[in-house]
Amino acid sequence: NRIAELRHNIGMVFTQKGEFNLALTEFDQSIALSTETGFLSKLGISYLSKAYIFTQLKDYRLASVFSNKAMEICSKLNDRLSMADIYKIQGIIERNLNNYKFSENCFLTSLRLNQELSNALNKAETLYELGKLYLDTHQKERALEVFKSSLEYFRNINSSDMVGRIQKAVLQLK
Repeated sequence: NRIAELRHNIGMVFTQKGEFNLALTEFDQSIALSTETGFLSKLGISYLSKAYIFTQLKDYRLASVFSNKAMEICSKLNDRLSMADIYKIQGIIERNLNNYKFSENCFLTSLRLNQELSNALNKAETLYELGKLYLDTHQKERALEVFKSSLEYFRNINSSDMVGRIQKAVLQLK
């Protein structure tokens, strides 16, 4: 179990660095070990991580497959924190497939869960993704509202990368 956890963490480091192929290899190792040992919580999170990578690679079919696998496991475990993240990923997938209403529902479900669980970081990330949805659907006022909420959190934690992304998105509104 510990090796599966380490492999997952190494995959997260590669994900942060944008080295997605190396990250996928590590997540596959974590998945194999987690499956072998029945380490379901790490299995669900590794599937979730793979879903995220496939959204970054714009392979929404595979992202959806791994998102669904993650949801199946995390639902059985009642891992609501991971489920909130899965809804965010599903919202990203659906937004990119132009299924805007379904995307919005996923993001709103993620926000509700994150609010209930007092998970400010995931809430701010979801607000950012929801803002991008509203930008795509030409709902400028709603986009500005959620971007401002997200921006406030990222400024408070000094995340210059996310502050820059949000500011860039806000400029598109003008």
